[in-house]
Amino acid sequence: KEIGVIEDPYKASNPSSPDWVIMDTWTYNTTFDLDSILEKYENPAISLIAESLDTIATIRLNGETIGSSNNMHRRFLVNIAAASLRNGENELAIEFDSAITYGQQQSEAHPCECDGCCRYDNGYTTYAACTGRPWVRKEQSSYGWNWGACVLPSGIARDIYIVVYESPIVEDVRIIPTLVEDSILSDQDSGSSAAKNFLVDVTVKVKCPEGSGDAHGDKFALVIWTEWDNHTTVKPFVASAGQDTKIVVSLKASAPELWWPHHLLPTGTSAPKLYNISVSVHTPSTGEILPVHLRHDDAAPGFFADSVQRRVGFRSVELVQTREGNGTLFGFRVNDIDFYVKGANIIPFDALDVPTRVGRHVYESMLGSAVLASMNMVRVWGGGIYPDDTFYDVADELGILVWQEAMFACAVYPADLTFRQNVHAEVEEQAIRLSPHPSVVLWCGNNEVESSSSVKKTGAWEQYYRLNYGTTIATLRNETSTNVILWPSSPSNGFQKNWSDPDDATRGDVHRYVYFGDCTDPALYGPTPRFQTEFGFPSYPGIDELQEYGTEKDFTIFSPWNVARQDLNCPLSNATTAPAGPYKKGCMLPMMQRLLPTPEREGGWNNNSSSVMWAHMLYMSQVTQAMCVKAQSEHLHRGRDTAAHTRGSLYWQLNSEWPGGSKSSLEYSGAWKVLHHMAQHFYAPFSVSSWLDRAVLPGDDQTKVGIHIVNDFQESLEVSWGVDVIAFTDGAIVRSMWCPLEQSCTLHVPRDSGSVVFSNDLNTTLRAAHAVCATQFGCFFRIRAHATRGNTQTLVCQTELFPDGLRTAPLSPTAQVHATVHTNGSITVEADAVVPYAFLRLNRSVVKTQRSTHSQSHGREETTKTTRHRGRSSEGQTSVHASAGRFSDNALLLLPHEAITVAYVPVAKHTERMPPLSVATIAQALAIDCPNRVDGCLTSVSIVDP
Repeated sequence: KEIGVIEDPYKASNPSSPDWVIMDTWTYNTTFDLDSILEKYENPAISLIAESLDTIATIRLNGETIGSSNNMHRRFLVNIAAASLRNGENELAIEFDSAITYGQQQSEAHPCECDGCCRYDNGYTTYAACTGRPWVRKEQSSYGWNWGACVLPSGIARDIYIVVYESPIVEDVRIIPTLVEDSILSDQDSGSSAAKNFLVDVTVKVKCPEGSGDAHGDKFALVIWTEWDNHTTVKPFVASAGQDTKIVVSLKASAPELWWPHHLLPTGTSAPKLYNISVSVHTPSTGEILPVHLRHDDAAPGFFADSVQRRVGFRSVELVQTREGNGTLFGFRVNDIDFYVKGANIIPFDALDVPTRVGRHVYESMLGSAVLASMNMVRVWGGGIYPDDTFYDVADELGILVWQEAMFACAVYPADLTFRQNVHAEVEEQAIRLSPHPSVVLWCGNNEVESSSSVKKTGAWEQYYRLNYGTTIATLRNETSTNVILWPSSPSNGFQKNWSDPDDATRGDVHRYVYFGDCTDPALYGPTPRFQTEFGFPSYPGIDELQEYGTEKDFTIFSPWNVARQDLNCPLSNATTAPAGPYKKGCMLPMMQRLLPTPEREGGWNNNSSSVMWAHMLYMSQVTQAMCVKAQSEHLHRGRDTAAHTRGSLYWQLNSEWPGGSKSSLEYSGAWKVLHHMAQHFYAPFSVSSWLDRAVLPGDDQTKVGIHIVNDFQESLEVSWGVDVIAFTDGAIVRSMWCPLEQSCTLHVPRDSGSVVFSNDLNTTLRAAHAVCATQFGCFFRIRAHATRGNTQTLVCQTELFPDGLRTAPLSPTAQVHATVHTNGSITVEADAVVPYAFLRLNRSVVKTQRSTHSQSHGREETTKTTRHRGRSSEGQTSVHASAGRFSDNALLLLPHEAITVAYVPVAKHTERMPPLSVATIAQALAIDCPNRVDGCLTSVSIVDP
């Protein structure tokens, strides 16, 4: 609940929390009464459990300290003695000390031997005392990162509850399905010698209260029901009073249906296969499930119950590291199928990541958008938090793979015994929690510790090795099996005794960014790597996102509010640079000027008084970002078919934690930026890319143009392709050349591969097309390809190549676009000039106004009717559902007299149902941004009812 004591950091000119908030001590108080529950038991045990306390916490019951916690990534549990409870109301207080103060105290009291270790000092943080960050097991990015606010929340981050019980309950369940040789299970078990069979190791940690167990001769049974064979397994055990007991049960699964990532689903399969498994504590005599009473709105948590349910998927996974030349490959293989990895990185979904702000609706929206862009993997970055179980449930259901990191980033951490014990408990708990999830295919030790400047200093590698190899990786190895890949760090060359440069392109994974020069020039990308886990370029959210968090005075390019939202790795300009780092000079506007036309009116990007210019800058930043990431993604994809044998790319990043500038392709609300729409095309399993090769021989001033076709399907394709050479001036196709679509020439592209179909001198190619194309500024290319998959599915892909970007392109400054909104919600757009990257959006303020007006005029009953039905609304027009949405295609290339029709697709991050969005509202709210005009290109809209 917002009470207005401090300004919402998402709206503030300074998004960091005020000093007094983060430096003070905060106490959370509540009362509870257990009398009515305790009277049901003779000798109950009582446990207080908090899933996450953020972070330096002291817990008091009725004024007495009963425990403390210093790790938000661990569950806190303390047993409560019945004698410490009062009749009637009891007071529970949790006091949180300043994480900054604690980190500073630890840093001073336990200085690390190696110079520069155990410190964090890269200029992102607002507070000098944040240098103690590595000592605090807290979300590391909450101290501030280049893409996020420094808010440092303090409090109860996850569920907190009390469990009352007098018989054993389930505390933890580790489930590890492991592929075995067919000979281990008989043919009678499997039904086929070729079937995949699994052993399922189930390790159950049972918590036994003082009043039961072997001291009283009590015996119990663990009962496990498995859906894959509809079988119940019973294992008797004797519990030790007052102690935890581990019971291990080995089950078998004979030829279960396999879990597949979504892009490899067998034909006729609509979703990845998941099986239920339940684990219960029973009494052998009666089979009765022993009661457990919870003071948590009567909702059972994931653990600490007499019966828990999980889901499991059966799959194998391998990291292919075959020796190749002077290095090794780095590729993923699932269920014996090799494939190219495509995806993005994930950061915390909210800077204030609590269940009231983040939940299933957010995960389904964000991961669903990843799947729609043909991504098959996301990387949970090591500087944030371990997401809750629901995140992994959604990943399992959608069939998207997870590269999971332990929560360490960009620093050499302490390695003393106390710290390592804390880390061991954290990693053990998280590995056990995530063990059932088939989506989790790789555990990585950290983010960018091996590439940090500190790790190369005297004694630093040894300290890093003790913590990462000796604790993090060792714990993961104990708690996982061959069904999960282990990797030491990202980037890294792999497991090694001594440090080596993790930017080695011949092995492991790399991180690389291009902030200066031409980000679309492959010559700046460095040697093509085996696998790239980070690359990207920043942009701002769109105008509809930012207008919800600012006021008119904020809406200029260099307002303090806008500058506070720039990505600090790539600030707007040299006048707004980040506080530290030699590479943090201005690069967003310079890159924009290199790739796109600079507005001539009102001083261009130097204008600091026009909200119109500000809005145009937001859009143009997104186009710039999309051009950069598209070019590098396609370059890496082409690397699969070169000596590098690149096997995957994960761009930085999928989501944003607040409404500010970042490298995300999705806005904080879940809305799609230009980049995400373009990712739908460059990550598509059938795609075409083009590039300019300026890395020519000395003395050769010729630029080469190339075209490459990708086939990520698991079957070969017969492809026809063609190129239109188009004049900027009037949009005329001056020549269709090379292998025109109307001819019968085809190209055979094998499965999981690509092919370069054209490479030639650019100027020669242009001059051969038409006299108007004599220079690189007169014409551009539109490349299209067709293929048929199976007997019915027609595949079409397209890309454009602008030889000199768009900075010198003679785009019409008076371009006009007409839109026709159809009553089914689709929109047809048509332009009178060449309009590249035409971006359709709905003005959210207009949508809100129309909804508010509609609700007031029709009343609650009518609004409910409208929400419930997809048919004709009270306004007499067919309507679609959503408060926010996207278009089926966007960032369009519009040419004169070539109409394009797209569908409006409702997408909402929030769960509440909204009144329908009428076609009239769509028509009124529609806007189209374009590089041609600062004020947008949409000039007229009509509604057509067939």
